[in-house]
This record gives sequence, C-alpha cells and structure tokens, in this order.
Amino acid sequence: MYKLGKRVISQYIRTGCKRRLRLDLYDGRRSRAAANVPEKDAARPGLALITQQGRDYEHQKYAELQVSFPDLAIANSDAAALPGTPAAYRTLDLETVLAEAPENGFLLEAEFPVTQTFIAAHDLNGLCGGDGPLIALAQVRPDIIHLVPSTGSARRTIAPDGTLQTIGADDDRIGLRIIDIKVSGQASPAHFSELAYYGMTLAGWLVDAGRSEEFVVLANAAIWPGKHEASSLHELEETDRRNLVFDRDLGYCQENWAIEPIAQGR
Repeated sequence: MYKLGKRVISQYIRTGCKRRLRLDLYDGRRSRAAANVPEKDAARPGLALITQQGRDYEHQKYAELQVSFPDLAIANSDAAALPGTPAAYRTLDLETVLAEAPENGFLLEAEFPVTQTFIAAHDLNGLCGGDGPLIALAQVRPDIIHLVPSTGSARRTIAPDGTLQTIGADDDRIGLRIIDIKVSGQASPAHFSELAYYGMTLAGWLVDAGRSEEFVVLANAAIWPGKHEASSLHELEETDRRNLVFDRDLGYCQENWAIEPIAQGR
C-alpha cells in the first residue's frame, strides 16, 4: 500500500529522484517488508536533531502568536500546558474549530482530510478512489491557517485544481490564508510545493464540507522563515520589550513610566 503526503511531494521536488519517490510512497514498515524494499535510513547522525529543531522552532513561533494575539491564536491544549511546549499544540479538527473561529484568528495545526473534489480535479480516481485504492492520501495539517475577513477589494484565490482566480470586491467570504513555518532562513521550491498542495486540498475540502459559501482559500500563502528580524511582528515585539521593565519585587513587567516611582519607593 502506498501513501501520499506533503512530505513525499516536497522530497521529490527537492531531489527529482523517481526511485526515492517510489520508496517514500510505501506506507510504513509493513508495506516495505511486504515489497522487500529497504527501510528508511533514519539513523543518520543529526537527522533526528534537525527534525526536533524544526518542531521546537514551530512551537516557539506558535507561542509568539499566543503572546501577541492571546484571543486569536487557537490551539488544542490543556489549560496547564505552557505555550511553546509540545503539549500545547495537539492537532485541531478543522471542521470542528472552523465554526467557532474568530475573524483574524490563527488556527494552529488544524487538520483536514483530502476529499473527492481534489481527487477528481487531478484525475486521481483510478489511484485513490474505489474500495481498494492503490494510494492513500494522508491527512493535511498546515502549521497555521489565518482567517482573513474581506476588506472590500478584489482578492486572488486558489481552486482545487490549482487554478488561480480573482474574486470581486463584493465577495465577503472569509479568506483562509495558509502560513507554513520553516526553520531555514530561505524558502525553497519544495516549501512552495507544500503551500500549493495545502491550498488545493483545502479548497477541495471546503467544497465537500459544504463551507465554500462561507470561506475561500487565498492564493497569497506565506512562508514564515527562520530569519525574520525585519518582520513587522518582530519589530513590534522588540518595541514592547524596550517599553517594559521587569520588577523583581512585584514579579511582573511595568511600563517605563512606572520605573521612577518604583525606584523612589525602595
């Protein structure tokens, strides 16, 4: 049995190797053993560390969103879970959370299935359809889905088949913008292929979930890279930090105007 997911696609875009693609498509160790193909080389030095570094960086960015937009960053976590830790970011079910999501909200790790509209748009029924599909399609989970309300101007959207369309200023559907976090400082074609896959599958899911009259997938997806010192969010964070001072006695931050009265009272 084969299984296709965004990681398989991005690896093929990165390497262009059809043999590697064939091996990556096998769904787990049991399928590999049945086909008498080698196991993945997961024991290379540093590979696990690189993967963990990527996850840690994602959690760091999620925590920044939660601190900067506490009412808008939506995550599936226990009340006791600390922002930035793995326990704070379990998978969200997109269908469940979308109904209550606020405008301008950020859905962190919301998952959805690849549905028939996408499959049909890419003529994949022979591979993915029927009772015994040759290839299973993995669940899709973008890092962030940003809910962007209409601003009364024309917007570009993406359809399930990848077609870019322009919708008019009178279309008031909420736009879903996909944001993918990468620890690397420079986005690559493989990263952009993941964004394209996310966008097309999400557009297909909206149709099959009956939500395409309320939401539309925006074409201006984004990569949040590892180096973003010039970003607006980073600049605002740095400004806030300069305007705050931590008081050891009170145990919390005070505005700069409060520094002098606190010092006088000691």
